[in-house]
Amino acid sequence: MRLIFLYVPSILFLLASCEEREVVHHYYDNGTLEDEYQVKDGKKDGFARIYLEDGTLEYEGDYKNDLRDGWHVLYYSNGQINQRTLYTSENGNELATKKLKFNRKGDLVSDFKFAPKKITLQIKNKMPYRVGDTLRAMMKIEDAKYKYSESTVGFFDEYLNVLRYRKEEPVYYPGNANHEMVMRLRLTKPGPDTLTWLVRDFDFIPRTDSTGTSIGEESYFGYQIQVEER
Repeated sequence: MRLIFLYVPSILFLLASCEEREVVHHYYDNGTLEDEYQVKDGKKDGFARIYLEDGTLEYEGDYKNDLRDGWHVLYYSNGQINQRTLYTSENGNELATKKLKFNRKGDLVSDFKFAPKKITLQIKNKMPYRVGDTLRAMMKIEDAKYKYSESTVGFFDEYLNVLRYRKEEPVYYPGNANHEMVMRLRLTKPGPDTLTWLVRDFDFIPRTDSTGTSIGEESYFGYQIQVEER
């Protein structure tokens, strides 16, 4: 009797814990499942999956207290893995600590981990900056560890989470032998702003004459700016 008394409450506790989560479903107009995810206390907590309209799995990963946690996987329409991203939590924010990118054949295209870098930015234009100006700037990775470097302007936070997706294709600025990246940036709106970049420090391991794998580190860089009306 003593064994039964100890065993039954443990089962009840597990059932109660599982029942705290609800599964939310959304559907396309044709009735196929668009996405599903677990919710606890109004926040995503547990598995999450997104599907294409034909029912193919497009994305899956786990959440903890509304933050992505562990490996999140994006798939091509043929079922091959497109990208795997490892998330951890830092100061209550998601941090993408590692990103693996694959082509449709399953070959690894890039392998980057998050690593803060010492980065400087020089703008050759004289202040004040005005709407319509094109800034001539040079960025440099001062503590580069690898042979190659590149950067792209985007809408990122300090944890490299995408805050807003670009409508156009991103422009990548390659670095020279001194890890200097020369770029031109057109100012389009007045007021205070923060220009943000994803910066890469990496090596390239060739697989064939034209393909290979980029392996290295990604970092965030932000530059506060004030833009005046013209």
